[in-house]
Amino acid sequence: MFDVYGNHVEEGLEVQFQLDGFSIPGLIGSKHKVDNLGRIDLGGLLKVTAGYGKQVSLSILHGDKVTFKQAFQTEKRELRLSSRIPEHCLAGSTLENISFEVIDSKGDVDGTFHDDEKCGRFHTLVVKSESHQIDDSIRYAFKHGRCNIASLPLPQIEGRLCFKAFHSRYTELYCDVEISLVHAPNVDTDENEVQSSDGKLMLLQNSPFFKNGNVGNLLALVKYDEGLKSELCKHGERVGKLENCLKTLNCWKTDIELYMSELQDSLEPDLVNDLDCLSTKEEITKLIEGRGHSAASTLLCSIAQGHWMDVMQDVVGVVALLGTVGSIKLSRILAEYLGEDQMVAVVCKSCEVARALEQYDHNGEVDSRLGLHAEATALSKSISGRFLVVCLEDIRPYLGGVEVNDPQRKLILPAPRLLSGNYPPGFIGYAVNLVNLEHPHIDYRTESGHGLRETLFYRLFSKVQVYETREEMENARNCITHGAVSLDGGILRKNGIISLGFRNPEIYFPVQITNVSPERKKIMEQIKEKQLELRTTLQGINVASEKLDRARHKFNRKQKQFQKYLDNIDDAINDTVTPSTTPSQCTQRLGTPSKVII
Repeated sequence: MFDVYGNHVEEGLEVQFQLDGFSIPGLIGSKHKVDNLGRIDLGGLLKVTAGYGKQVSLSILHGDKVTFKQAFQTEKRELRLSSRIPEHCLAGSTLENISFEVIDSKGDVDGTFHDDEKCGRFHTLVVKSESHQIDDSIRYAFKHGRCNIASLPLPQIEGRLCFKAFHSRYTELYCDVEISLVHAPNVDTDENEVQSSDGKLMLLQNSPFFKNGNVGNLLALVKYDEGLKSELCKHGERVGKLENCLKTLNCWKTDIELYMSELQDSLEPDLVNDLDCLSTKEEITKLIEGRGHSAASTLLCSIAQGHWMDVMQDVVGVVALLGTVGSIKLSRILAEYLGEDQMVAVVCKSCEVARALEQYDHNGEVDSRLGLHAEATALSKSISGRFLVVCLEDIRPYLGGVEVNDPQRKLILPAPRLLSGNYPPGFIGYAVNLVNLEHPHIDYRTESGHGLRETLFYRLFSKVQVYETREEMENARNCITHGAVSLDGGILRKNGIISLGFRNPEIYFPVQITNVSPERKKIMEQIKEKQLELRTTLQGINVASEKLDRARHKFNRKQKQFQKYLDNIDDAINDTVTPSTTPSQCTQRLGTPSKVII
């Protein structure tokens, strides 16, 4: 500390610290004294205690005068929902694979939000609702900036469900979610509650009463009548509930279709027919996770749930998730060219890592207790058949050079030329250069200094050319040496092999479009959400219709049985109360008449 003349102040001078959003570990109280060197030693550490996006400051006072003040702004972070959630869900159902991520001011995922108890880093997510009962004692772990909730049970109550997802330590990082819960009767439970009396009725029909006219058995049948009536009413109630449910679902379906029609009318036809161009990495990830018996599904689920194997840090990822392309047509044709086996291939840094994924017993059989197979068992999955693993260190890289000034480090490849010396019409580029690498994969280097484009994608695509149309591709065959594809579905492989027919691959590269305005993107996303809701609604209508048909069949059958029962009672009474029997005798044997009236 210095005085007004620039000299160190004298030893023992007492000053007061005012900390807003800071703390000084190891120092007690706000007043401190200057040492013999004219300094106040804070131990070299000023800890930020305020949350993200907050104003913090440090002030030093001598007496009542502020001699120093420094203000800061803490870094901004935001918690956002990265997966799509339908606006409507059935009450009592389960939301699956809800994904959240923490992003910085640039919109990039902050990988430092990684829960690791061993290192003392606690990053977990809490879900809480003020209006409905949700277990807020469960903590969901963040892994490299992302948190995935595999399953979230929804309340049984119909209405609006609002819940908040927030960081357990930094509560300013939160995300509000709102869902409409629609009631659907638990038909299976109702069916179980309606216990059939068919067996009892058969026993009573075969009883001595029907054969011998025993009055005691008549009284038993009359008493049993109330049980049959109750059973028939329950079947009728269940039919009514299902009819109401089906009516609600059909109204819901109509509303969704009308809203979708309004949204589609506000877009150009080519955008309406190309909604898949908004396919995100999260959607493709979910599709791969849905492949329940694949190595890629096991790997992604393991990462999402934090079940880290020792070698997982040396697994780069799955081919389909390591890059993006500029259009859905390009994405689909490249995926079709590679085939799903290569699209979901696991990419490892070295052969040693690949060997650790699968180990064998003394008979040479796969040991399911070790490696990725053991991980699949822990996740209630299994791995059937073979799966491909790419070992980056074993790939012979492209040595023709890269464009060093290009952040994507595209390969330097000569443009193809026809025999005339002209460039072929319709040529778009080489497939290996049309895949865009994303962070952090764009910065990956092998031990020899080569990136994913020079190794992995050059191994997959080599010098495959991409053309606009089949016709243009066919016209350029003289300058195609390693195969080619066209955006309208043509595939020409090397050595004279042509792929004919048509296939619509489900696993493809995520699409990153830049020529669509944010407003139109939002409308397209809304249409996709409504399509998802419509599919869910149609499934519900099919299920409800099938259950209603079964319920009506059971009701009609039970109604016929009940009518048969009434007819048997009438016959029994007619056989018992004959003209030779006096009314007083009938009353003495059967009791009051009201007990035998049905």
